[in-house]
Amino acid sequence: MYDGETFIDERQEILDLQKGLKEIDIKIFNMFYYESKLIKDIAKTLEITESNVKTKLHRIRKKVRKMAKGELR
Repeated sequence: MYDGETFIDERQEILDLQKGLKEIDIKIFNMFYYESKLIKDIAKTLEITESNVKTKLHRIRKKVRKMAKGELR
């Protein structure tokens, strides 16, 4: 079973990982994962190309994975 405390711990861990990201990367991450926005909508909102959003998402995922493993500080 999933309890509220586990959710808070995981949310805090994600917030800590976001501290290593640029402001625009945090916006893209939050819009995609928490607001469930489509790539085209993110691109329109941030006034960047869809390919730029896709590239940034790829790099964000890679960086967050490394940070979670402790490979980056």
